Amino acid sequence: SIHMLNTEARSVISFYSDEHDAHRLAIFLSGAGIMTRSGTFCCHYYLLEKKKSPPLVRLSLGLHTTKKDIDTIVDTLQRLHVKGK
Repeated sequence: SIHMLNTEARSVISFYSDEHDAHRLAIFLSGAGIMTRSGTFCCHYYLLEKKKSPPLVRLSLGLHTTKKDIDTIVDTLQRLHVKGK
């Protein structure tokens, strides 16, 4: 399953998967044309030691993000979830 760290609507979305390493997940999303970042970013200590969080995947939504872009993200993650079982 995918765990969202966002508790409110934001333009930057951070999440992790129980089944897939964040770096491999980012590569899979990149193959579908979805650009992301993966890892602990600039807050290694906070994420790893304080939050006890695994490495994350992060993506940003902007002014040019379309509904089609969002649908692609959702469809790709659903496809991975079904295929990854």
